[in-house]
Amino acid sequence: MTKQAIPIGLLTVPLGPLSIEQVAKFAGENGFEYLEVAAWPSRTSREEGEAAYVANHLGDLAAFTQTRADDMNAAIRTAGVKGISSLAYYENMLAADLAEREFYHTHLKRVINASRMLGVHSVGTFAGRHEGMMVDENLTEYGKVFPALVAYARDHGTVLMFENCPMEGWIPSKKIGNIAYCPRNWDAIFEATPDARLNIDPSHMVWQGIDYERAVRDYGDYIVHAHAKDVRLLDNYSTGTFGEDMPQQGWGAGLYMHAVPGQGDVAWGRFTDVLRESDYEGVLSVELEDPRYKPRKDVEQSKLGFIVARQNLLPYCEAA
Repeated sequence: MTKQAIPIGLLTVPLGPLSIEQVAKFAGENGFEYLEVAAWPSRTSREEGEAAYVANHLGDLAAFTQTRADDMNAAIRTAGVKGISSLAYYENMLAADLAEREFYHTHLKRVINASRMLGVHSVGTFAGRHEGMMVDENLTEYGKVFPALVAYARDHGTVLMFENCPMEGWIPSKKIGNIAYCPRNWDAIFEATPDARLNIDPSHMVWQGIDYERAVRDYGDYIVHAHAKDVRLLDNYSTGTFGEDMPQQGWGAGLYMHAVPGQGDVAWGRFTDVLRESDYEGVLSVELEDPRYKPRKDVEQSKLGFIVARQNLLPYCEAA
């Protein structure tokens, strides 16, 4: 059976200190075909330890213009990159503080406005979680909040998509900070917003015990983007998943460590094959969060991490 190529891109966050032109130059010189462009404002819910996981390569979105969009696209193409696969603003859109929530929604709409000017057809975010509500209550809240946001994206020629990262430790005293983390919740999300879509990341499913191959088969019609990040499961025999001595805050919580693709427990050959079986037409975008490559703290190390990731993914993404 002939296998179609799956383009490999990168999420620009770890290269936050660089300009978009510098990021595009690096990407083009190293064979990346698309950029997933970070678009966070300076104000964010991320704590100090998570500062390495936000960036802004679009500039001031309140003043973003068609001229700026055209210049960005031209610079990206000149660098040998085909284009932008998505804009990325992953924030808590169900924040309990309504003023905070409104700030996030306003910025998300600005990102969507920019996507129209850039000709980009997907914007990624988190559903998030209201801290004072249980998951089912949050799903009800989602149904009140998100139809208007999804419609706003649709009316601007793009789709709003969610990543399935649980964001454990993001919400104080709650392990799960993003309700769009599992198939059961996806069903409720897509029932409330049929036009919403999914940016799937298999690494989060590995440590949760969710079959990512089955998820791709079951939700292939909703998947428009995919993240390439690996995960190495850690030995938690002595404590189990909910051991009392595990950290209450922060990612991993003693369960796993982020890794570049090919250095963890994701079977990339099977994942890319099942994407193809589902007629996937999107990009596999490297999301570098492996602490060994120091995202945003050491640009040269981050560049090396991206290069290693692409080399490891290429055998599974090439046409055959």
